Amino acid sequence: MISARSAAVALFALWACGCASVHPAGEGPLVDSLEIRGNQAIPAGEIRARILTSGTSWVPFSERHYLDESVFETDLRRIVRLYQARGYYKARIADRQVVETGKGKVEVLVTVDEGAPTLVEKLAVEGIDRLPETLRTLMLQGLPLKEGEPFAEEAFDRTKASLQERLREAGYAEAEVEGSAQVRLQEDRAEVSLLADVGRRYRFGRVFVAGANRVPRMRILELAKVDVVEGAFYSESALVLAEGRIFDLGVFSAVKVTRGAPDRRGGTVPVVVNVREAPFRTIRVGAGVGFDQARQELPRLVGEWTNRNFFGGLRRLTWANQLALVFVPDVIQGFDSPLLAGSSKLEFAQPNLLSSDLSFEASLAYDRGVVDQDLTYHAGTVRFGLPWRLGRRLTLVPSVNLSAAVFSTTLAPGQVDQEMAFDACAASGKLCRLAYLEQRVIYDRRDNPVDPTRGYMLSFALQEGSGYFGGGYDYLRLEPEARGYLPMGRHVLAARLTAGMLLPSEGQTSSVLTRFFLGGSSSQRGFGTRQLSPRVVGALPEDGVLPDDAMPVGGNGMLSGSLEARFRLPASFGLVAFVDAGEVQPSFSDMSLDGLNLAVGLGLRYRTMFGPVRFDVGYRVNDPGIPVYLSSGDQVGLLRSGQLSRWSLHFSIGEAF
Repeated sequence: MISARSAAVALFALWACGCASVHPAGEGPLVDSLEIRGNQAIPAGEIRARILTSGTSWVPFSERHYLDESVFETDLRRIVRLYQARGYYKARIADRQVVETGKGKVEVLVTVDEGAPTLVEKLAVEGIDRLPETLRTLMLQGLPLKEGEPFAEEAFDRTKASLQERLREAGYAEAEVEGSAQVRLQEDRAEVSLLADVGRRYRFGRVFVAGANRVPRMRILELAKVDVVEGAFYSESALVLAEGRIFDLGVFSAVKVTRGAPDRRGGTVPVVVNVREAPFRTIRVGAGVGFDQARQELPRLVGEWTNRNFFGGLRRLTWANQLALVFVPDVIQGFDSPLLAGSSKLEFAQPNLLSSDLSFEASLAYDRGVVDQDLTYHAGTVRFGLPWRLGRRLTLVPSVNLSAAVFSTTLAPGQVDQEMAFDACAASGKLCRLAYLEQRVIYDRRDNPVDPTRGYMLSFALQEGSGYFGGGYDYLRLEPEARGYLPMGRHVLAARLTAGMLLPSEGQTSSVLTRFFLGGSSSQRGFGTRQLSPRVVGALPEDGVLPDDAMPVGGNGMLSGSLEARFRLPASFGLVAFVDAGEVQPSFSDMSLDGLNLAVGLGLRYRTMFGPVRFDVGYRVNDPGIPVYLSSGDQVGLLRSGQLSRWSLHFSIGEAF
């Protein structure tokens, strides 16, 4: 049998041989690297992105790039033109070198002489004199092209577009802006003139709906008129907001909100909403696998039925089911005794409750869960929520949640007392009740919720558990989270930071269902699913190393952060380099940055319409220790996680965040 290490070495050698091979017939030598020198005004990375000649990446299996002299000559002219477009009309290529670095391999060096920039000496805007003074000031404020800065063609075009957009946003629906520039190369100066044809100021007129058959047109009109208010001054941002609001109904495959022909006599602009309805009833089925270091699901079956117009009124009814055979810690060791896990959830949503921004949700769910090889449970949950959209990006979701669960654990009833780290009710095998109110606030400015490339999302969840609602636990649970995405050309830098604090009432233990766990494909990828957690041991080991049978029981404090560099490769593939940090402690006051578990790793992605399929390999670079309790409930400090592998593999669908 070939070991994983031998296979990896052979694979890397194969790639290395391929990269060092003689270039194909008819093509030039392999470009080992491309270096840009002398550039100050334009970053080298941006110059490389605008030309075809490129260096070969070190990433295995990436495309190899060869030197084509005719293409390279055209690229040199592209570089000069790029500088001219930025206002550097005297830029030239000072030197170009092709240096041989090995057999069939070269290094390309390009030196740029940028020259002096052509500066904007004067920017004149005409045609807006009849606007009110406050509005005229707003039109001229912060335009992209500024006096004293280089005359960049892109800034010139954006200035014209920005001024026209501002005029139309202020109600001048037919406004047009033209521009011209006089460039004096000998003096390195430019004079820019913009001429605005403002036209009449319009107000919104009637709203019309086209393309709706089964969806009530009055419902579409109600949503559109939240932003497009008849009699208000015309603005194009209102059209965009109305379009997004209607699309969020979830029953249309396409929505387009546009202005009609303006009524010059009446001074109004009609609005047309074009929609294309999607199928109201859908069935989705699928199969897959779940795989990481400490848990494998073979197979995982999913099925979902949805009716998006249940008894009319765009009420939504969804029935989602999952079923899996779980092997813990892996399929080889657990083949004789697989555990059955699954869930079934019936969810109902009623839109337009009292207002177009308020909805009602209700769900009934059953879970057959596997927390660990020593802990399984049956749970039923009822939830009632009122999602309230406070804006295009801001959503508040208050809810009432009632749950009952029965746990099965290897710890015998009566073995633990009320003070132990493990949930005393769960350890007893009795019915455990959980009831809480939750308020979740979400502010989402991502460009795409499935595969985001720019923007950010902030969320905060607060739970209040109480016996007054029929539960057996009194607690507060807080969980803030921030995510950010920064584009870097075709690639993306993504970051996430999450904290958690669970505060049980004095004299009570917290429920294992509300505690925090880390580890797995969506959190700290140096650990298996839910494996980064305080644990319970029967006796303190003499060697100070965590034993194999130590059961994860969760903690009341959590801190987690991730940083990913997401690289797009050809043919829908992607590569990710990540750093994960996280820790779970018995309480948040026990948290310290010195105790964070760090992991680094690489991941492979394949983009699909359902989101990226991903395979991640994580490696833990430190071992700050795992908090442990004796079965009597006494906390005994930290044990080294020596029995846990430093390597962890994860296979799943969708980005980690």
